[in-house]
Amino acid sequence: MFLTNGLGAYKRCLAMSLAGLAIAGLSAHPASAETRTFVVSWFTGASFNEENDCKDGLNPDMNVQYRKDLALVGFSKARI
Repeated sequence: MFLTNGLGAYKRCLAMSLAGLAIAGLSAHPASAETRTFVVSWFTGASFNEENDCKDGLNPDMNVQYRKDLALVGFSKARI
């Protein structure tokens, strides 16, 4: 008798669990992944220089530094 009651309780518990999962599954919204695309069109040095930062002018303004860098990689003065 104990074995029969144990199986009956097990079956009821299993049936209730499956019913709960079915209800939860039906009420859940389908997952929709949101994707975003970004286009990077500009890279720059993350620095901030002022005229009095360094003695003897070792840290020029970024515009001056860009011109120096372009000249070092071979751009002509007319193109810079």
